[in-house]
Amino acid sequence: MITISIFFGVLGIVFVILPMGTIAFLPGGIALALSIIAYFVSEKSKRKFPYILIVLFVVLLLSAGAKKVFVKDTVKVEKQFLKEKQESKQEAQKELEDLENLE
Repeated sequence: MITISIFFGVLGIVFVILPMGTIAFLPGGIALALSIIAYFVSEKSKRKFPYILIVLFVVLLLSAGAKKVFVKDTVKVEKQFLKEKQESKQEAQKELEDLENLE
């Protein structure tokens, strides 16, 4: 159960790093749930590692939430790029007209 929890935790970390939106909550939540189950199922002397995993996955979920709240995904229109695109289009039309006039 701890192995599956670690797998989902790594998957959650990958989803937090990549721009995947809120999908990082799913593997992070699964990893947290499995870690909690592993904590209660394990013997008292072997609860340290599941406890560490619980703390790590809570931090993972908090970072996914913070990324969702504080990072704004906006598309910025590049005015300079649009202007250059329009100018190159006009130049291409002018060259075509010049070629037609030469023939």
